[in-house]
Amino acid sequence: MPLVGVLVTVGVGSLLVNQSMSQIAMLMMIVGILIACLMVSALVTKQMRGWMINQIQYYIR
Repeated sequence: MPLVGVLVTVGVGSLLVNQSMSQIAMLMMIVGILIACLMVSALVTKQMRGWMINQIQYYIR
């Protein structure tokens, strides 16, 4: 997660500092947001999988 924060911060910073850097900044921001989304979805699916397994075990018992 800290990496995502760094990417977004650097993207925003370079966007504010220099307009010619805006393409690179936008790219970095998009990449950071995508990584964040992937991490969140992975966490959610892991929790959901654990919950599903618990439900199945509960029904088997």
